[in-house]
Amino acid sequence: MVQNFGSFEQTLYEYSDEALFELRDDFFIKRVPSLQADAVSSVVLTKKLRKDTLIGTFDVVIGAELAEAALLGNCGQVREQSRRAPDWVEIVVNFGQPLTVSGVGVIDSPATPIKIGMVTAWAGTGFAKTASYSASLASMASPPHTTLVNAFAPSTETRAIFNEIRSERLLLLVLTTADAATIATSVWVHLPDAPADLELRLASGPAVWTSPGPVITGRGGWSAESKQTVSLGPALGKLLGDPTDVSESDYTITLTARIPGRLTMTEAPGNSALRFLHRVDLGADGQRAIELSEEGVQDTLLDVPDWVKSVDRVSFIAAGSLPLERIIPPVGPDPLTVLGGAIVDAGVAELVLDPDRAACTRLREDLGLAQLSGVRLPLAAGPLGAELSIVLFDALGNGEPGAPMRNGASKSLTLEAGAPESWVTFRLPRPVPLTAAAPWVVVQVSRGQVRWRLGQFKSGQATPVRRGPPEGPWLQLPSLLSSANTVGGRARAIGLAPPSAPLPPLLVELVRPPDGDDIERAARVTPTNKGASFEFPRAGTTLPHPIVPAQQQLTLRITSYIGGTVTLRTVDLVASR
Repeated sequence: MVQNFGSFEQTLYEYSDEALFELRDDFFIKRVPSLQADAVSSVVLTKKLRKDTLIGTFDVVIGAELAEAALLGNCGQVREQSRRAPDWVEIVVNFGQPLTVSGVGVIDSPATPIKIGMVTAWAGTGFAKTASYSASLASMASPPHTTLVNAFAPSTETRAIFNEIRSERLLLLVLTTADAATIATSVWVHLPDAPADLELRLASGPAVWTSPGPVITGRGGWSAESKQTVSLGPALGKLLGDPTDVSESDYTITLTARIPGRLTMTEAPGNSALRFLHRVDLGADGQRAIELSEEGVQDTLLDVPDWVKSVDRVSFIAAGSLPLERIIPPVGPDPLTVLGGAIVDAGVAELVLDPDRAACTRLREDLGLAQLSGVRLPLAAGPLGAELSIVLFDALGNGEPGAPMRNGASKSLTLEAGAPESWVTFRLPRPVPLTAAAPWVVVQVSRGQVRWRLGQFKSGQATPVRRGPPEGPWLQLPSLLSSANTVGGRARAIGLAPPSAPLPPLLVELVRPPDGDDIERAARVTPTNKGASFEFPRAGTTLPHPIVPAQQQLTLRITSYIGGTVTLRTVDLVASR
């Protein structure tokens, strides 16, 4: 009899029962090797991450090998076009693009009663009039009139093998009671071409990596095993790193291929451990103003959540308008307390100055200043108070004090009676240029008495001290003090740094255990009115030892080279859990 399927006609030959069994014996001789239908057009890797995650190195290893076959549902859209008795079904497979196909078959497991009767290619505006593959269809003459699909070697009733065709769609005529969804997961197509035109996408975004053309081992970054390592850290990092959001979401990484293949994707070994961003709560307005009354050190506490185990990076915004002058050094020198391993009494460690007795110390040569506009000295007044001034003397060739310098004399200052030690500022009438030979600072008392305590220095770093009449000559200190290379004069210079080598007014660091302290890792900060961003350690470096919070708090230490007000905003920590 003749059965009509749309534009196709297929003759179903009727056989007696005996003929049917004879044909089956012949049919089972014509088997082909089993295929593995593992070709896919995409694979997905899902990574659960918090929005505050900071991604470092994140690589994936992708594989794209030639596969034997692909299930219909893995390479195209499958729909049922018609169903006619006795269980003949027309299935349309839409690849969405031209693919080369050389076979259609049914998977072995799980077993599904599907037989392939016909395969027809797309001809541009419709399916071709002539099938690319057609088996001989026969039905039993006696009830229940079972239909037999008689294939020709090397094809079988469940495997249609034919010459390569290139088509956007296929029309399959199959004998089955299964629905389209079952057919999509049970029937495969043989794709002889290598996977091609690969892309990686994060979530639903644009492609972050592409590999145009077919995968060829040993070329285009592909290894001999058709594998390649792709770095996704920067791209994934753009979706994360929000220090204000601790919510967790699934992030999908999708590998697609225009021509399906055996696609794999795994995380590469050696990816860096995840770190997290935390924004410090600075108060209701999200900022913290720090008053710096003078040069020196001031600490401010930062609260951190209990999940923060250690911190290895800090970023912040600093706003303010600080004076251009710098005071060097901003901290110290410390008073002399130990000499030769013994505790030094204050009376031994200080110079007592009056109208007949003066003293001087030489400024450091590594001040980093181009001009000197003043000097600060740690002085205490006698019981009747004092009036005093400073005078700059130049240095002779042998380094000793020479003659007074032009514009080097300050105005006279008055210290209240019994005033305790404090850093006293002496201003010069106009800035004095500094040369390679650092000047001497002479303290001259015109009334009363002043005590100037000597300083404790590291070995070899002490600044020399001389004593004598206000105009000289100048003598060394007693041998007990002058022979020690750790005793020197305490003084701080006020001035301007050269434009070619500006000196930031602030040094910001986290307080760490002494064995991990490294001031070079701190941020040197110049605030601006609108606010400037800073981080430490600087890009490309790491802290020698991560900082562990104490009682959910960190101490941010600010060393100021000049007094003023600085406002901190957006303080973010890079932390480990």
